[in-house]
Amino acid sequence: MFDNAPKPLLFLVIGFAVVVLYQAATQERQIDASGIAKSDLWFEQQIYSESRPVLVKFGAEWCGPCRSLDANLDEIEPWLQDHVKVVRVDVDQQRALAGGFGVTSIPHSFILYRGKIVSERKGSMATASLKTWIVQSAETAFRTPTP
Repeated sequence: MFDNAPKPLLFLVIGFAVVVLYQAATQERQIDASGIAKSDLWFEQQIYSESRPVLVKFGAEWCGPCRSLDANLDEIEPWLQDHVKVVRVDVDQQRALAGGFGVTSIPHSFILYRGKIVSERKGSMATASLKTWIVQSAETAFRTPTP
């Protein structure tokens, strides 16, 4: 079929096919990973429906510092339960969402209040530092006037 086609055209067609297949595989993986297609709408519902501050942690399963931060979050999550909601976002499954937040390295965490970024941190944190950052950010959020 492509025997007589110029080589640049052949590479273009193959490149396009690779991109289309990759996008399809990525979309399929997003749905298969949790059984639920977590979309921007899902994320917005997690953020905007909350009356308390939301800690959003961007990371990935393969990332060592992300796993360390997850362990520290797991340790303090019962303490946070009534005060701060924790949402974890896998950057491999939610690339557009991570890009929208300007995430270029992981772990990258944000504290949001009523949909606005109050504070952000890059990298892993020890449990005590994590608690201090969350408390200070939550206090800032509650002092910020709402429209």
